[in-house]
Amino acid sequence: MKDLRPIALCNVLYKIIAKVLSNSLRVILPGIISENQSAFVPARAISDNVLVAFEILHHMKQKARNREGGVDLKLDVSKAYNRIGPITPLRGLRQGDPLSPYLFLFCVEGLSSALRNAVDQGKITGCKIHQQAPAVTHLFFADESFLFYKASLEEVREIKRILQQYEQQSGQAINFQKFGIYFSANVRVDKQVDIKSFLEVHNNLSTGRYLGLPSLIGRSKKQAVPTYAMSCFILPKSLCKELKKIMNSFWWGSSGGGSRGIKWLSWSNMCMSKGSGSLGLRDMLGFNLALLGKHCYKLWYDNCGVHLLEQNNEGWKKLWNLERLAVDDKEKLVLIATGLWGIWSARNMKVGENKVMTPELAMQWSTLQVGQWRDIQRMRSNRANTRRHDQQRIVNHWIPPVPGALKVNVDASVIPGSSSFKLGMVLRDHEGRFCKARNMCKVGEVPVHEAEAEGVLEALKWVLELGVSNITVESDSLITVQALSKGSQNYLEVGNILQECRNLVDDRPDLTISFVKRQANVVAHLLAQMPCKTNSSNDFLFPPQMVLESIVYDALAI
Repeated sequence: MKDLRPIALCNVLYKIIAKVLSNSLRVILPGIISENQSAFVPARAISDNVLVAFEILHHMKQKARNREGGVDLKLDVSKAYNRIGPITPLRGLRQGDPLSPYLFLFCVEGLSSALRNAVDQGKITGCKIHQQAPAVTHLFFADESFLFYKASLEEVREIKRILQQYEQQSGQAINFQKFGIYFSANVRVDKQVDIKSFLEVHNNLSTGRYLGLPSLIGRSKKQAVPTYAMSCFILPKSLCKELKKIMNSFWWGSSGGGSRGIKWLSWSNMCMSKGSGSLGLRDMLGFNLALLGKHCYKLWYDNCGVHLLEQNNEGWKKLWNLERLAVDDKEKLVLIATGLWGIWSARNMKVGENKVMTPELAMQWSTLQVGQWRDIQRMRSNRANTRRHDQQRIVNHWIPPVPGALKVNVDASVIPGSSSFKLGMVLRDHEGRFCKARNMCKVGEVPVHEAEAEGVLEALKWVLELGVSNITVESDSLITVQALSKGSQNYLEVGNILQECRNLVDDRPDLTISFVKRQANVVAHLLAQMPCKTNSSNDFLFPPQMVLESIVYDALAI
């Protein structure tokens, strides 16, 4: 019966007063609540501290060489929202009361202050994932908490003293026996036993779940992953495919409960927006990337996550704070993009090649990219001024389709003496924006004109697979395009291919095939040069690095 209590039994007048007070508190909370607390505070999200917590746990899991180990302690507080001394209302702080979470934040801030004082006095050191990174001693998620400290009895005693003092002064019921504990990989077993015995903690944090997510992410990521987890981690592509199969089977399954059924519409079409006349179902991989993209937005515009880098190198802080530069909007976006690109390149060099790029070098590299972008902008401006005197040169560049239409460029790559050939195709809109791309490798030692005809056929099939309309397919093979025109002769070796192309075009009056010069077909040509396994294809939702510059150049030439 002790768990039974009235819920939200308050009159209208109390609700009005409580709402007014809570709205007033929201304005000042970011200034009085420490950044270690990520819940209930405007412009902060629980996922911010979740990402930091999992990075520290991952570091502790891999930590095996250092002499001193670390400890992670997960706190357990019974009825956290109903015990806040000296506030002791008769019915408790009721669920649904807008004041209860804020009053609890003030209470937990006392624990945060005590931990910070212990750090200032050198009694607690916290956990560092790098020598130049700030030490993290605690992370709060509303009534859930993580404490990080050195695996020594001195720090363990200080932690226990602070928690006991907090329990006495706040009225919170702290249960050490329900705590979870995790040790870094370099902590000896005998020391682990001593620390657990002193704290009276028996539950290991190595298995189980925390904050709705696996406590430690190991090799097995294929668990039941909710949207909350998708906002923190990139799901394996194999898992996304399995989820798509499950949803597809559910949608097209037979009425008897079986998984077999006629699939009247491709899954890609079903995932198109409702405004396009489709069902608006979610593509798991794209949805996952969209959720993760929110963190990038917060990093650049809300400054969330930057607080943990306050003690870091000044050079990196310049990269993080690029949004403060006083430039126009277009240059602002370019600076932010190149800054992120520089950070990502530095990270890849460290992970892949074990080479360290200093913040200054990353800034120089980003500045170089911005300079190249500005040069292209000037070239575009000069080209516009001299367009009437250089009409032939413009014809040799990629020409966009009319507004509302799309264009596919296709090309083939044949290596003499090779037993296979490759195809490349790219889909763009009237503003030159990249939509999708594909390259493939087919078996056969064929002449160039036959490979080009096969490329046009595969491009037509790809268009039908995507379910798009108002399409122009461009090829730089004049022989193929002329042969496909009405009344042209069928070449014997490619006659069947050309006839199949005609059949597809005849059924689609919005589908046309035209010729384009090789200078205007660079993107498709590069895609046909990219590696690909025999008898397979690669689909690209984002421009590959190899063709990115050419796509930008074509778009700027419009």
